[in-house]
Amino acid sequence: MEVTEAAVRWSQGQRVGLQFLRMGDDEQERLRRCVSTLETRPSRMERRGYPRFRVQFPISFSGDDLAGEGTVIDISKRGWKATVTRTLSVQQGTYLKLRLSLPDQAPPMDVDSAAVRWAKGREFGIEFLIMGSEEEERLRRFVSTLETGLSH
Repeated sequence: MEVTEAAVRWSQGQRVGLQFLRMGDDEQERLRRCVSTLETRPSRMERRGYPRFRVQFPISFSGDDLAGEGTVIDISKRGWKATVTRTLSVQQGTYLKLRLSLPDQAPPMDVDSAAVRWAKGREFGIEFLIMGSEEEERLRRFVSTLETGLSH
């Protein structure tokens, strides 16, 4: 898709919001169809494709002038829900680097980039975006162990 002219309306870290000012009629129609498709997708709760498991283990996080520690209380293959240990404002849309200590595993696991998808009080939900292949495999094995325990 080609946009002839656009303006940056906001920026946060490596993210920007753009307003398309000039684009061809064909591109406008393609964009309209794409947005229409997104609007008809199931809600977040309906499309959750991974089982979630109650857990409790420590995490630390940093990013965008924010650093803290907390506890993971719910985990899946793509993300988790956590609580912060002290009063801290974790905002939706923030990108974080994470370090977590999976039970019975060493060393701690690093996630290079995760997005805060929602935040309410001391709880927040995180989606993993970028992690090394070894870390991704460790997480997959850990969650698979939880899934196996669920089926027994």
